[in-house]
Amino acid sequence: MYCPHCYFQNPIPPPPSAYLTMELEDGSVQKYPLGTSNSIGRHPNNTIQIMDRMISKHHARLVFQGGHFLVEDLQSRNGTFINGQRISDASIHSGDELQLGTVKFHCFVGAQADETINSALQSAEDSKRHQVTIIGGEDLSAQIAQVRHEMEARDFLPERDIRDTDSLRRDYEKLRITHELNRKIGLQLDQDVLFNQILEETFKLIQADRGVILMMDGEGNWEPKCVLERYPDESRKEEINISKTILQAVVEERSAILSSDAKIDERFSSAESVIMQGIRSSMSIPLISRSNGEILGVMHLDTQNAIGVFTEKDLQLMSVVASQAGDAIDNSRMAKKIEKETIIRAHLQRFLSPAVMTRLTQDDLEIRMGGEMVEATMMFTDIRGFTSLSEGFNPQELIQELNTYFDLLVDIIFAREGTLDKFIGDAIMAVWGTPQSRPEDALHAVQAAVEIQAILKGFNVKRVEDGKPPFYTGIGINTGEVVAGNMGSPKRLEFTVIGDGVNLASRLCSEAKANEVIISESTRQHLGDMFDFTRLPDAKVKGKKDPIKIYRVEGYSKEHSTNSPETEEPTSTHNLKASL
Repeated sequence: MYCPHCYFQNPIPPPPSAYLTMELEDGSVQKYPLGTSNSIGRHPNNTIQIMDRMISKHHARLVFQGGHFLVEDLQSRNGTFINGQRISDASIHSGDELQLGTVKFHCFVGAQADETINSALQSAEDSKRHQVTIIGGEDLSAQIAQVRHEMEARDFLPERDIRDTDSLRRDYEKLRITHELNRKIGLQLDQDVLFNQILEETFKLIQADRGVILMMDGEGNWEPKCVLERYPDESRKEEINISKTILQAVVEERSAILSSDAKIDERFSSAESVIMQGIRSSMSIPLISRSNGEILGVMHLDTQNAIGVFTEKDLQLMSVVASQAGDAIDNSRMAKKIEKETIIRAHLQRFLSPAVMTRLTQDDLEIRMGGEMVEATMMFTDIRGFTSLSEGFNPQELIQELNTYFDLLVDIIFAREGTLDKFIGDAIMAVWGTPQSRPEDALHAVQAAVEIQAILKGFNVKRVEDGKPPFYTGIGINTGEVVAGNMGSPKRLEFTVIGDGVNLASRLCSEAKANEVIISESTRQHLGDMFDFTRLPDAKVKGKKDPIKIYRVEGYSKEHSTNSPETEEPTSTHNLKASL
């Protein structure tokens, strides 16, 4: 606090020793130390969390101010009372009774607080040091309760056998919170948020001091994914150590484990981390995938204060929560997988024909990062003299003219089930044979090339009539082994093919004159008698030591002339050039 007269900082005096106490059902007394600022409610972020349906999530605030504690009701539904009088804000003193909803506390403030609290708690603390909760009642020596996932809910009595309405209310509240948890985590796909929600809701169900969710990595090592403390101390971050002994037992037995007093539990007698941390009650529940039975992780809960705070019914309830958590983790993983595949498919859909995309979906073909060797047929198209043609257009007009031209070519490529690999300036690269291979790939590629040249005839006639220069196009096609795959980084993927076969197709495109389709020997061998060819002089191309055989496709052969495009009837791309 700043003092305007002496110009130095006066530290705010700490509050006197003060506590709230609440009597529990078993007759013991729970003590809640008060600091400078305190909050009470059902939500885990309160400094005092009370799990009672009559208490609001954020019910009341207690602040030490002006030498005494002030209580402020936070517009709670069931009200805040001091000594039976409902208040909106009021001071509270030692010996006063504070009631929130139906929950009653006693307040102790000042010099007598420690003495009063100690006398009130001493008998309860003495009995707790030696108390061991007996789970189930059949075996008085049992300190461990194991609840497997297929265990029936026998601890929730039939309605006709219920005599204690208070127990019924508590059970109902736990089931209600479990139902709400299922609604929350069932829709949550972000695992970090999911884990935090699981622990927050768990703290509403049971009186755990600390909660940790651990997942197993690909090498079998445990990795903490989320840690939550009921009363975090920001000034002193204490490391939380989880015993391997407990984790191993959970994994090996594939069951939840409850220890009422871990210090005397013979199963953990050699677990130094359990004893050193003073863990008196712990609960560890496996997170199991329902789809394949895989152990995804472990949810570990413990308390350092109250022996027997966890009961078998709590463990049974948390096993249900863990089962829901396992389903939610499965859903999250599946959603991420679908999201990744959707991104890849959305990327591919721009370059694949609808027919190829349909087969990919039906065949569940996996598109992976990296590549694989495949036999494919590559086609390159290129507008002859485009550099000089582009000088007659402004940039906007040029883009519009190219887009119209590309639309024609891409429609034909897709109609023949080709993959649009990329646009390279005014050129197009298309591929047949990947991501799915068919025996007719080379045939479809040449059919597409012939049909492109045929449809460009009418396209160029119209351009000349409109006073625009024609787009004369040369096409080169080659068939061979290439590396195909989804390459690049996950942020920018490109499905493409690379290799010598691609380079040769590009070189053949350079050899092709206007309106010509030039193919390699390897492509011609896949065509049978579908087309007429003209053998051209062997070509010396870059990257090849010896000249290669090349052919010009003259059009469909007479036997297959009905395969010509319906709108155009040329039998030869060579004749197309002469007619223009």
